[in-house]
Amino acid sequence: MSVWLPILADQMPGGGAALFGVLLGAQAAGEVVSSLLAGGLVLRMALGTRICIAQLLSGIVLALVLVSREPWMIALGLLLFGFCSAPLTIWAQTLRMQIIPPMLRGRTFALLRMLMQSGRPLGGALAGTLLPLVGISAAIGVSALLAGIPGLAGLGVGQLRNAGSTLRQANAVVEAEKIKSTQGQKR
Repeated sequence: MSVWLPILADQMPGGGAALFGVLLGAQAAGEVVSSLLAGGLVLRMALGTRICIAQLLSGIVLALVLVSREPWMIALGLLLFGFCSAPLTIWAQTLRMQIIPPMLRGRTFALLRMLMQSGRPLGGALAGTLLPLVGISAAIGVSALLAGIPGLAGLGVGQLRNAGSTLRQANAVVEAEKIKSTQGQKR
């Protein structure tokens, strides 16, 4: 996306740096709103399911950019992409904190960060090389597929889909603690 979006903005009628800034702003607005909501909403589904659905929706809404060359439609697609993709970081970090043993977190997070940081330049180099060969529409389509397919695949993996505590599980823990504390008081 970091390769094809500035080119797309430049190729559009009335486009250029100003439109590129508007498009980035639309994506960032979606990210900010959903980040605020992601931490405050209590949802009844497991973190793994939320992550998979948000990942799948990220790919679907990114496809809006593929089907239109209208600046407002592209801005809407990027706004929705930002809205769907931003909670992934919050929920995935929460899930990792739940499942990675404390003594392994430093090494695990360092490795994960290295993989995440190397993905953008490597992907950019690959996309920059392939873009002139396949065209901008194919590049957008590949981005949408790469964003959405992991979510779709994840929904088919029960362990991932069910990873993370649900509200029901959290309430069960709270109830168990209440029962334990009242039993302790009766003695």
